[in-house]
Amino acid sequence: MRLPITSATRSTKLLAGGSGNSRNGGRGQVWLQIEASAVAGTYAALVATARAAVGARMTLAWQQQQPIITDSGMNLGVPYPRNRSNAVRATSLEMMRHHL
Repeated sequence: MRLPITSATRSTKLLAGGSGNSRNGGRGQVWLQIEASAVAGTYAALVATARAAVGARMTLAWQQQQPIITDSGMNLGVPYPRNRSNAVRATSLEMMRHHL
């Protein structure tokens, strides 16, 4: 049974992922594996790339001795490098446009 998602909102809903098992990318990844297997691999690569880009910095943030207590303290100062994730995102979106 196909899920009732219009083609205009598919990539947005898939990239959002929704709630679900974070190990497999949530509902978006599960839906892709069932309904659009040609897209599932590129979406999984996008999720893995995003996690790799921020993973070490997120771990460091959680391990800081002093908690952040101000809005300005939330700023990264230096943005995450996005060259690799932007390329993987472009590939994933192209696959979605082609197959969904």
